[in-house]
Amino acid sequence: MEKPSSENVSALKQTLGKHLPELAAQSQAVPVSGSPILQQLMSTIVQRRENPSETSYTSRLLLGGDAKIGEKITEEAAEVVDAATKLTLRNSGADCGHLSEKEGQRPHLIYESADLLYHLWVILAHHGVQVQEVEEELARRFGISGLDEKASRDASPEG
Repeated sequence: MEKPSSENVSALKQTLGKHLPELAAQSQAVPVSGSPILQQLMSTIVQRRENPSETSYTSRLLLGGDAKIGEKITEEAAEVVDAATKLTLRNSGADCGHLSEKEGQRPHLIYESADLLYHLWVILAHHGVQVQEVEEELARRFGISGLDEKASRDASPEG
């Protein structure tokens, strides 16, 4: 797969960043603390960080630091967008003869999303960020309009 341009990556980051608070604000769901599988995944990644193994893919990523992990996150994010685009195409009734059997199928989007979440968890573990901290930030955004949340970030010194 061709590496996405920095322009595409920036657009993806902007899109993801602006829609998450909006979706949370529209949701009637109550934030649930601690998905057991996501907690377990983080625990395993932290174990690999603390006890690296030559045969562990996670250990190799962690040793590669931000550059290697970031490269994988960029690649996986592009694959999620590609899978979603192909799913939309298949659902539109368009000619999908050029797609493989798995492309454009919901399970493929889920598979690629799991890859992205895994690599995101790796970079968080690399920096010692805990799942609970991310959950707290998401919970903070519930009930806040995505536009209001973005405006508050633009006005802050951290921007």
